[in-house]
Amino acid sequence: MEDKIQGTISILAALLVLFSAMLDPWVSMVIAVIALLGLGILELLKRSSKDLSGLIEKQAKEKEEHFQKIKDFILDKEKITNNDIEKLLGVSDATAERYLNELEKDGTIKQVGKTGKSVFYSKS
Repeated sequence: MEDKIQGTISILAALLVLFSAMLDPWVSMVIAVIALLGLGILELLKRSSKDLSGLIEKQAKEKEEHFQKIKDFILDKEKITNNDIEKLLGVSDATAERYLNELEKDGTIKQVGKTGKSVFYSKS
């Protein structure tokens, strides 16, 4: 589909340049430059969207691996803390908290305590 769009733009640009050359060579040159810039931008957008989708897939896979590590880790423990997860996965405090909140929401673990250093999580 993207190749069809790129081909259509190329044909239209070529026709514009051809017909504008009959009127004024300068107009033809400006249209050619604009068309080339447009095609370059289209190609950059196409490449960056592929890179972005690959990155998103990689991050999703890593997140699932992290969840599995946490689930395996909690099998051997009575309770776990945010600090345990930070050390286990090598992630920030905020990321560990986010992971624990998601596992709490899906019922894998339950939070004991409200806030602070006394908070820990246990198996549901």
